Amino acid sequence: MRQHSIAGARTGAGRAHPISVARPGATSDRATHAITVALQVGCLLVAGLLLGGCGRTELTQSDLTVREAWRNVEFCYAHRVAVAAAALRVASATADFDRPTLDFATEATNRAAHQPPNAAWSDDPQSFDRFKQAHGELTLALFRLLAEAQRHPGIAARSEILAARDELTSGLAQLEAARSRYSAAIAHYNRLIGRFPIRLWAGLLGFREREDFARLRDR
Repeated sequence: MRQHSIAGARTGAGRAHPISVARPGATSDRATHAITVALQVGCLLVAGLLLGGCGRTELTQSDLTVREAWRNVEFCYAHRVAVAAAALRVASATADFDRPTLDFATEATNRAAHQPPNAAWSDDPQSFDRFKQAHGELTLALFRLLAEAQRHPGIAARSEILAARDELTSGLAQLEAARSRYSAAIAHYNRLIGRFPIRLWAGLLGFREREDFARLRDR
């Protein structure tokens, strides 16, 4: 009987090539190590979830605070749109009112009025940029509308025009205060999101870090 050596096998050229033989316990050692690592990771995750549970109520409350602060910002913008629309109706009914000013104000008012709600929660990073641009143009339109209204004594004292003037003074101050509250709420919320162990489970529950959209200011 031809004998075969476990150390090698003959090739057609007569050379012997070594045959690797796995050590009996090597596979078992690798499997044991993999299981150990998996258990350690699992324990860390479970510990994080258990420790983070105490922060879930705080994070949920912070999220509600952010949303309420944003609703106040939206309310200020919506009020500005309503005031602009009322002033625009008075201006449109006035003879010899500057047509380019009317057209610009009409377009700006319509654009701001048709912005989608909850722009701050959109996954589209450009959504809020469009929102801010639309309302920034509306502010400019109100300034131009009031400047032209001064040339028409018959409407300068109308309540709609006076309301528009007030919107560009006290209204701007109220909007700035609302945006500052929103900015503070966002900062607190984002600090919670980044805090260990909350960051381990926050994403699983739908919480994610949010951008401080209120950083932008009307020009």
